[in-house]
Amino acid sequence: MAALDPEEFPVLTGHLAAILPAMVDHEVYFGGLRQLIHAADPTRTDKDHDHTGLEPTHEAE
Repeated sequence: MAALDPEEFPVLTGHLAAILPAMVDHEVYFGGLRQLIHAADPTRTDKDHDHTGLEPTHEAE
């Protein structure tokens, strides 16, 4: 958003304070980071994790 030319995109660049909070979801970033960390764990086994790289939830089936 910061790289947009205000003359070409006046609606977007003129209202950054209103637009950016809706576009920035920190949980998406942190969730992806957690997945990368789990995937890089050398002690990890496939039976301990699902395809997302996250710990299994062990919910009742």
